[in-house]
Amino acid sequence: MRTGTVLRIGLAAAGLAIAAGLAACQYGDLPPLEKRPGDPPMSELRARQAECLAQGGNFAPAGLYGHACFLATPDAGKACSRASDCTDTCLADTRTCNPVSPMFGCYGFLDADGNRIDICVD
Repeated sequence: MRTGTVLRIGLAAAGLAIAAGLAACQYGDLPPLEKRPGDPPMSELRARQAECLAQGGNFAPAGLYGHACFLATPDAGKACSRASDCTDTCLADTRTCNPVSPMFGCYGFLDADGNRIDICVD
């Protein structure tokens, strides 16, 4: 058990070092970024930003704290009447699949039976 714990810590540290190195090479290419209270260290944040942008996402403030990578959903705007009609979320107000994921704020969505559920995600 102890060996597994040490290995996990070692791999995590190595991953952070690699990510920090990649981000450092690309700082000039990345949009300005302001660290928020829930964010990891700036080197890791820059690495996450670079990875998100490479995937075609929008790296932006999310919820009350931190940043997230907002990616377009494959069925954005498609009509839906229940959760299974969408790859992510069927929005109750518009009865369409959500345009990006993740979603923050307060909104209604349709469950597996098409019933409305209201939620707030910080």
